[in-house]
Amino acid sequence: MAKYRIKKTDPDQSICVYLKEAEKKPAPPEDAPLNKRDLWAMERIAIFLERSKLNSYVEMMGKPLRWMLLNLWGGIGRGIGMAIGFTILGAVVFIFLQKIVMLNLPVISNFFAEILDMVQSYRSVSP
Repeated sequence: MAKYRIKKTDPDQSICVYLKEAEKKPAPPEDAPLNKRDLWAMERIAIFLERSKLNSYVEMMGKPLRWMLLNLWGGIGRGIGMAIGFTILGAVVFIFLQKIVMLNLPVISNFFAEILDMVQSYRSVSP
């Protein structure tokens, strides 16, 4: 597979604009050679299809057991990542709340102190 680079062009020369213009023109005879613009559009489409890796997706759909195993491992990885992330985020929030209570703000400190007391009482009950 060759690596292609799509040249940045003017947005007016996109494939969609080209295809809209092609619909307006009468169809050329079947034996007519392709012009440069047609070849350019076909090359852009080929590059897009190659980058989308459609072939590997079609191969994967032919192997449902492998597809299920990859999705299973992906789900397990995401679940573990979320658990670790929520644990770290919860610890940071808990430390932040403790710092707010230490500032001894009148209304906010009492509210957070009650929450922290509930959490600590839950900790003492749990093994």
